[in-house]
Amino acid sequence: ADASYDLILSNLSLQSRSNPGAWLANCHQHLTEGGLISFAYLGPDTGKELRNANLEAGHLQALPGALDMHDIGDALVQNRYSDPVMDMEYLYLEYETEQALYKDGLALGLISPDAQLDRLCAPSPLKLTLEIVYGHAWVLAKNRSSGDTKTAYIRVDAIKRK
Repeated sequence: ADASYDLILSNLSLQSRSNPGAWLANCHQHLTEGGLISFAYLGPDTGKELRNANLEAGHLQALPGALDMHDIGDALVQNRYSDPVMDMEYLYLEYETEQALYKDGLALGLISPDAQLDRLCAPSPLKLTLEIVYGHAWVLAKNRSSGDTKTAYIRVDAIKRK
């Protein structure tokens, strides 16, 4: 794969990857030196109210799980990205009706399409937490070996005679 992209943006898809580290490695191959990867994904606290709701088994999709932002930051370093930055925030949504919560839950892939609304027993207003995790990192030295932080690499064409 040749490095032909200066920027890769990923919005709310990393949590659905079976192997985020492999995806980050693939992105690194496609980014040019000086390129940037920037992403946001749903963190492990997303939909925690749905886990506690009275929904029958099978009505919840696979809610975001073990994609801790520290693990993703480590995966960025392991895949030779430079200067990774990770941050997160909580968004608290309130719904007056089960239909509104159901609609957003479906759109986010949190609720199964065959879930019964009458199974969602919670006082109004209904609440939904979204944990949004943000990350970005640069590709600064494509030649650097993984874990090598004390070696400087200089391209031959950068050496000039006097």
